[in-house]
Amino acid sequence: MAASSLVSVVIMAGAPCSGKGTCCKMAAKGDDSYHHLSTGDLVREFAANPAAAPIPELAVTAKGFMDRGELVPDEIIIQCVMVFLADLAARTTNHATCLLDGFPRTIEQAEALLSACESKAEVSVSKVVLLEAPDERVLTSRAPGR
Repeated sequence: MAASSLVSVVIMAGAPCSGKGTCCKMAAKGDDSYHHLSTGDLVREFAANPAAAPIPELAVTAKGFMDRGELVPDEIIIQCVMVFLADLAARTTNHATCLLDGFPRTIEQAEALLSACESKAEVSVSKVVLLEAPDERVLTSRAPGR
């Protein structure tokens, strides 16, 4: 990877149904330097086709939790995100921005992300965007069916 390559990470934070995914999709639409990473989508993609996942064993493990209706543990989510960021950094020739939707959700995930950024000069957290809904009713009206 070229020394000038850099992946800037933007953490989209907010309550469920606050519009994090919508904002990420809108920002990434039509701009190849922006990459929307929904951790739920990433894990589902890996689990749907473990053989095609970057680390098939990881995908099989995640699929097992999902098939049992359990939450995928932090350590697996963290590994999936780190694989995505490493792949993005390896493919980047100039600059890319990764919009994280749904990550980090826990202190363990946040610490792992910061640790990874400290050890990899090509990845850095550049911003945290907090989305707030002006009225809780907006969130509860969006939640059914999700």
